[in-house]
This record gives sequence, structure tokens and C-alpha cells, in this order.
Amino acid sequence: MTRIKNAIAINASATNAAGSNAVIAMLAIFAAVLLCASFSLYQEASKALQAKQWPTVQGTVISSRVAHRCRGGNFLVSIHYAYKVEGRSYTNDKFVFGPTCLPENEARAMVDQFPVGDVKVWFNPQNPEIAALMVGSVLDRTWSSIYTTSCVAIFLLIVAGYLYRSTRLK
Repeated sequence: MTRIKNAIAINASATNAAGSNAVIAMLAIFAAVLLCASFSLYQEASKALQAKQWPTVQGTVISSRVAHRCRGGNFLVSIHYAYKVEGRSYTNDKFVFGPTCLPENEARAMVDQFPVGDVKVWFNPQNPEIAALMVGSVLDRTWSSIYTTSCVAIFLLIVAGYLYRSTRLK
């Protein structure tokens, strides 16, 4: 009977360790995903600042509308525009660097800012297919998203480290 109890205790201990390792791994993976998302948003913000130095051309907004609902009850802003660089025509829908799903009032304000008609287009001189209508800044929510995702990721890594350390001390 004692052997059975010892075997059950050993099995339970191994199961708890395996469960803890799985939780630690999940926390670390989720933190890595959040850090990648944060880095991606940071790159978009950096592009917006770099784009201030890009040359501009006159373009035309072809369509400007609040397209549909996206995650979290926000709305996708869809602005399509055309422009020419050195005689070659381009079309684009990248009007701002960063996320374009916004609360309804902000989405409608963005559409009102870019009505159908003439518009100033900033384009990348090395690759004119890359262009935007808003440069030099990003939407405030981009910076808050970078901050929030980074903080949550760091917190998750701290928790994972604490759990890892506590399971190794047993």
C-alpha cells in the first residue's frame, strides 16, 4: 500500500511540474507575441516620422468611407487614392501609419478629413508604391498600444520567470 501511495505522490508531483512548465511556456509565448506586436507598431510609428522627409505629389482621393466594423466594436476607415510619380500611376489605401480601426466618431472624422478630391500624398522616393496621406505623427492610440502591449508582455515575462524559479526551487 505504501508503494502505491508513493507512486501516486511521485506521479502527482510530475503532473504538477509538467502543468507548471506548460503555463510558463504559454506565458512566455504570449509575451513574445505581444512584444512582436509592439515592435511592429513601433516600426509603423517610425515610418510615420521618417515619411515627413519624403517628397510629395498632388493626388486624388477616389473613395473615402467608414467601411465596416472591426474588432472591439471599432470601425475600419477605408480611403483609396491615386497619384503619379515620374509619369507612373499608383493607387493606394495606406493613408496613415498604424492601425486604422477606430471608434466610430474618430473614423467618421478621419473620413471627413479626406473627402473625395485633391489631396497631398507623401511617397517613398526609393519605392513610390509606399505612400501615405498623414505623416509625421501617428494616431494617439498607436502609442498607447505600444505602451500597453509592452507593459503586459514584461509583466507576463516577470510572472513566467517567478513561476519558473519557484518550480526549480522545489
